[in-house]
Amino acid sequence: MDLSAMPQLSEKVLAASNYLAPLHDIRVDDAQQTSGDSYEVPASFTMGDQVVHRTFRVRTGDYVAIHDGLIEAAPAGFGASGLRFNGQSTGTASVWLFPGAYVIEPDYSSFRFTGGADPVLLVDRSATAQIDALRPEITASVQANFRRLVSASVDACLASPDPDTECGLSVARVDGRPAATAGAVRRLASDALRAELRAQIADPSRMTPMDGIPIDDPPRYLQIQFSDDAVADLTATVTPRQGPPHHASVSRLRRATIDFGTILPRVTWR
Repeated sequence: MDLSAMPQLSEKVLAASNYLAPLHDIRVDDAQQTSGDSYEVPASFTMGDQVVHRTFRVRTGDYVAIHDGLIEAAPAGFGASGLRFNGQSTGTASVWLFPGAYVIEPDYSSFRFTGGADPVLLVDRSATAQIDALRPEITASVQANFRRLVSASVDACLASPDPDTECGLSVARVDGRPAATAGAVRRLASDALRAELRAQIADPSRMTPMDGIPIDDPPRYLQIQFSDDAVADLTATVTPRQGPPHHASVSRLRRATIDFGTILPRVTWR
């Protein structure tokens, strides 16, 4: 087993576990030979205030090997974000751990687990069900930041003099000519239309996990989907290089999406 590839088995992580739930009252009973150089060794110890009884499989020879001392945790549904154990990122969905106490957190700071991050005591394989029961959620501050980013992006698109914007709201043609050659564009957004857009951005039901992401994955990708008629009344004027301004229709808003797995999340329109 290559321990260099398993940073969660480091002295630092183990020390943190022992701080959270000190290990004491260790008792090892007589070994029972099962075959050849293989033995079963009953043991008990106290971790924090919990007494743990385990039987270890041991093989002797040139050296003593404990075959089931570690706990394999294979939590389902965390492949997208990963987990941290006592502050150490594992980087994989399946990890080996020493028996102990762990503060388990999503690997992305944008998430937290429902109910907080209380230490979890993992003493045998059955205890990993506690990991599977964890459910990540995006923090309220991150959701608020996403809404601010979307609002700023929408405002920038409405103010853009270009016929095309990343949000949509495109002016395609004016009097049969491509809008790109017709001149500067001014989108005529009323106060009522801006208020409706702000209401849709603030609507919790419109902020959902992005399409195509498995339902049991943490919602690393979020989207805000605007209604098809959100900008139905939006028009624009196009001022050509010569002649009077022209009125033009404007296309609908695209979906606002964000990937919280990046260091600096930004809004992408799809």
